[in-house]
Amino acid sequence: MPKVIALPSTTPLSRAVAQAMGQAQGNRPPAIITDSPAAAGALKTTLSGASWPGRGQGRPLPWCGSLEQAAQQAVFQIASHGGLNDVSLPRSLCARRVELAQHLLDHSALKHALAGSARAALMLAGQWAELFEGWDWLNAAQRGMYSPSADNFSVAGDLRVLGELYRATSVADDQASWIRLGLEKHQRRSPLCTDAVWFCLGRSPSQRELAMAEILFGVNDSQITVFVFEAIDPLTASEVLPASHERELIAACTLEETAWAGVQSILQWRARGFDDIGVLALDRKAVRRMRALLQRAGETFSDRSGWALDTTVAASAVAGLNQLLCGPITTQTILEWVHSPFVAAGLQATSGFDAPRRQALDTALREAGRVTEISLSALAQQNLLTLPAVVHEIAGRRGRRPLSGWVDQLLQSSEALGLDTSLAKDPAGEAVLAVLQILQQQSIGDSLAISASLWNAVLAEELNRSRFIEPTDQAKVRVVSASSLLWQRPQALLVVGADAKRLPQREIPRFFEPARLAEMGLTLDPIQEESEGFTAFTALWRSDLPITMIATSDEPDSAVQFSPWVELQTGRQPRKASEVISPLTLNCKLLPALSGDFQSETQLHWNLGLPDAITVSEAQRLVDCPYQYVLASLMALSQCDDLHETLQSSDLGSLLHHVLKAAGAEFDSEAQCAEWLRQQIDQSLEQPWRWSGRSARLHLALPKPLWAQLRAEAFAIVPKLARWLVSQPTVDPAINIIGAIQTELPLCAQIPGSDTVLKGRLDRFDVQRGVVMDFKTSDPKVLRKRLTAEGNELQLQLYVWLLRAQQSPQPVSAARFVSIRREAVTEVDLKPYDGASIAQLGDQALDSVRSELKDIAGGAAVQARGVHADAQVCDYCAVRGVCRRDDYSLDTSLTEVETSDAAEPTDGA
Repeated sequence: MPKVIALPSTTPLSRAVAQAMGQAQGNRPPAIITDSPAAAGALKTTLSGASWPGRGQGRPLPWCGSLEQAAQQAVFQIASHGGLNDVSLPRSLCARRVELAQHLLDHSALKHALAGSARAALMLAGQWAELFEGWDWLNAAQRGMYSPSADNFSVAGDLRVLGELYRATSVADDQASWIRLGLEKHQRRSPLCTDAVWFCLGRSPSQRELAMAEILFGVNDSQITVFVFEAIDPLTASEVLPASHERELIAACTLEETAWAGVQSILQWRARGFDDIGVLALDRKAVRRMRALLQRAGETFSDRSGWALDTTVAASAVAGLNQLLCGPITTQTILEWVHSPFVAAGLQATSGFDAPRRQALDTALREAGRVTEISLSALAQQNLLTLPAVVHEIAGRRGRRPLSGWVDQLLQSSEALGLDTSLAKDPAGEAVLAVLQILQQQSIGDSLAISASLWNAVLAEELNRSRFIEPTDQAKVRVVSASSLLWQRPQALLVVGADAKRLPQREIPRFFEPARLAEMGLTLDPIQEESEGFTAFTALWRSDLPITMIATSDEPDSAVQFSPWVELQTGRQPRKASEVISPLTLNCKLLPALSGDFQSETQLHWNLGLPDAITVSEAQRLVDCPYQYVLASLMALSQCDDLHETLQSSDLGSLLHHVLKAAGAEFDSEAQCAEWLRQQIDQSLEQPWRWSGRSARLHLALPKPLWAQLRAEAFAIVPKLARWLVSQPTVDPAINIIGAIQTELPLCAQIPGSDTVLKGRLDRFDVQRGVVMDFKTSDPKVLRKRLTAEGNELQLQLYVWLLRAQQSPQPVSAARFVSIRREAVTEVDLKPYDGASIAQLGDQALDSVRSELKDIAGGAAVQARGVHADAQVCDYCAVRGVCRRDDYSLDTSLTEVETSDAAEPTDGA
C-alpha cells in the first residue's frame, strides 16, 4: 500500500514537501507527480532552494510534472533507442477515438440513436476511448478491472458491451501496452529512473494514476508516497479567521459586472503595491473579458493556462478553408473567410487578390443579402474569386478517405493559397499549424476511411482541445491553478466563478456515474474527492493572503448562489457588484481607440472630422449609441453571424416597404386592394432578394422554405393593411396638387453650421394633408414609449425638418408611425410636448444630432442615451457582439424601457 502523509490544513504543502525532500534517503531523488504543468512549475521554484538526495554529487532537480508529461517522455525515450524513424510510435488517443466514432456512425442501431451526428459520435467515442485507456493502464500494471456484482444487471450489461468493444478495438500499439513493453525492452533512463514516487496532487490518486506511476517509473506501491491534508468535517469544523481578515465576497448579476468588479479589485491591489496577484479562473469567459479591460488599463495579464485555440482568428481561417474544401459553402462562409487577415495576406501573395477585389467580392455577397449555398465555380465565373487549380480539384473530391488524407489535403491547399506562410508569422498561426502537423503524424498508418462530417468534427474538436499560450512580458497579474496555490501563493488572490456551479469543479458524469468509475479504479470516489477538495480549499481560505471571490447568477434576475464551500467558511453577506464598481469612463479619444480595436477596410475615409453625409436612420443610431454608429456606419463593420438562413426580424418590413411604395392614393374596395397587395407581394418575392439594384452581380433566389414562410406572414397582414389603405382620405379634386400621395420620397439638406448633409427616404407623405408617415412592424406600445419625452426617437422629427428645409409646398401638420402587424394596423402620432410645436421638435432633433457629431469629432466623451431609453437598441444592434457598452459613463439611475412584448427592431421597419 502507498504511504500516506497527512498534513495539518494550516501547513503550506510546498514547505512540507521541501522538508521531506531534505530528509529523503537514497542516491536518487523521488519523482514528484502534480496535476498540471503550472503546479509543477511552482513546485520547482520552491524546491530549487531546498536539498535533495544526490544534490551534493551534482544530481539535477527531482523530476516534477504530470503523469501525461511522464508518458510523453517515456515514448520519446523508447523511440530514441532505435532512432525516431525506425520505431513505430504508439497509436494516439485521437486516432483511437476517430476509429471508434466511425464505427458508431456505421452501426445499424447506434447511428439512429446518435441521429447521424458526427459530433455526438465523436464525443461518445472520446468518453469510451478514455475508459479504454484507463483499462489499458490497469491491465498493464496487472491491477485488474472492476467486476460488477451479480445483482447489478444494468451495469453488468453495459460493461459487457463496452468490454466487447474494448477487445475489438484495442491493439498492441495502444499507449499503455506499448510503453510497458518498451520500458521492459529498453533500459529506463533518467529522470524516469527513481526509487520513489511522491503524489502531490492535493488529493489522493486513483487506481489508474497509481498504475501509470508504477509502469512509467518502475516502482511498486510500497515505493509510492501520497501527500494529503488532514480531513476536515465541514459540519463540525469551527470557523478559523485568517490573519489578514481580508476577505471580500461579491455577487454579480452579469458577466460584465463580474469582469468590472474583478478588474477594480486588481487595480486596487496594484495601487497598494502588490506585484504578484493571482486569478483563479473558474469562469473563463469573465476572465477573458477582464483581460481586455486590464489591457486598456495598461496592466499586463499573463495566462499560461492558455485559451482554446479554436477561439483565435488563425483557427477560423483554417476552419473556413476546410469548409470550402468539404462543402457545402454559403455566402456567409466566403464572407467570413476572405476577411481573415491571414487569408487576405495569403491570397494577396499567391493570387494578387488585393483590397479592391476583396471589396468587390464583399459588395456582391452583401448585395445578395442572404445566406445561401454557392459554389466556388460560380464565383470564379463572375471573376469575383479565383483560386489555384489544385484547390478547385480538391474541393471537387467526394467520398470518404482516411484521416491522414483529410489532413494532407488541408495542408496542401493551405500551401497553395499561401495561408501556411501567413500563419507561420503569427504565434497563434504557428499553434494552428502545429496542431495540423501533430494530427498528421498521429494519423499515419490509419487506413479506416472516415466521412467528411466526422472529419469536420475531428478538426473542430482538436482545435478546441488545444490551448494557445499568448506570449506575455513579465506580468504582475497572472492566472493560477488551484493546485499551484498549494505550492506558490501570490500576494493576493481573486477567485472568478466562486458559485456552486463551478466550485468545486466537478466532472460531468459520462456514461457511468462517478461512483461506478471510481469502483473501476478510473477516478476517485466522489465523496472522498469532495472531502479532500474541501480540505484543500479550507487550507487556502485560512491563509493570510487577501482573497476576493466573485460569483455570478445564471440569470440576470436570479439570486447569486455562492459555493457551499464558501458558505461553510464564513457567515458574512456578499456585496452587490453594482455597489462595488466605481463609475468609469473611457479615458481616451473615442475614434482612435475604436480604430485600434477593430481593423477594417472601407471606402469611407474619415479624418476625425464630421462625415460628408448622414442618413436619418444613421442619425437615430448616432443618438441611440455613438459606438454603434461609428462601428456600423463609419467603419462599415457588421457581424457575419447576423446573416442566418432563417427569416430575420427586418425581412417582413423590407418586403412591405417594397410593396407599399407602389400603393396609390385610392382603391375602390377592400377586396380590390387586398388582391392588389397579394399580387405585389408575389411580384416582389420573385425579384432578387433584398431587391438589390440591377447592378448587383450576384442574384441569389430566396430559399423556398423561407420564401413560403415570408409569403404566408405577409399574406396574413393583407386584410388589415387593405382596410387601412382604403380608409385613407381621398384626394380632393378641387385642389390642384401633383402627386397627392408620395412614397419613397427622397429628402436631402445640409445641416446648418457644418459640411454634413442629412438625407433620408420618407415612406409616405400625404401632400394634401401634410402628414408624414413612416412604416414599422414594431409593436405600437414600444413606438409610443419611444415617442414620449423620455424616449429617444428622432426619425419622425428629422423627416419634418427635412421637409421644411426642402420648402415643401404644404406645411407638416402631423407625423406618425404606422405599425403594420397581423392583429392591426395602428397609427402612432408624434404629439408635441413641453409646449413645442412639431416644427420645433424637428429643430431640437437636428440640434441633438449636430451636437453628437461635434462631440465625436472632437474626441469628447459621449453617452449612449438610447441604451437606457430603449433596450432594443442593444438587442438589434448589428455590432452587439463586439460592443463594450461599459466604455461609456452610463447613468444607472435611468430605467430601461420594458420590451417584454416587443418583437421587432425600431430602426427601420
